Parts: sequence; C-alpha cells; structure tokens
Amino acid sequence: MLSFGEGGAAFNKLLQWFDDSGELRQRWQGNLQQARRCKEINERNDILVNAQLHHVQQLLTAMRGGAQAPVYSAQASRVAPFASGELGSALGFY
Repeated sequence: MLSFGEGGAAFNKLLQWFDDSGELRQRWQGNLQQARRCKEINERNDILVNAQLHHVQQLLTAMRGGAQAPVYSAQASRVAPFASGELGSALGFY
C-alpha cells in the first residue's frame, strides 16, 4: 500500500505521483480559492448581522423604555442583552 504521509506536503506528493497532466492540481487550487472566498464573505456577513442585531436591540430597548428583552444566539442560547441607550442613539442620530 502506498503511503505519502499526512498533511499538505503529503497531498502534494500524491498529486505529483497521480496527476501527470496537472488538471487535478488546478481544480484543487480552484477549490481552495473558492473556499477562501466563501470564508471572507461569511466573515463579512457575520459583521453585518451582528451590527444589525445590535441596532435592533437598541431600538427595542428604547421602545420598551429601557426594559431589555432577552437575546438569543444562533445556537439558541441566551446571551446578555446590549446596554440600553436613548432612542436617538439607537436611530444613529448621535
């Protein structure tokens, strides 16, 4: 049985042995680039969602007169509510 070891160097050895045309390596590189791009987009979306959540929580707190509603994470666990603020601050006027 062939053994190329573990990790990236072993995978490169396998590709050198198996992929004479280089097509598989090109496809693999394309997949890695796409995965990096997806990660970047996901990280940006996380920032946007958290900013929007904070804004909505400020608005709810202001509309309830300071009573803070519970906030739940993506895993449905309860997290500490954001600090209350004035309506103008919640609306972005300050």
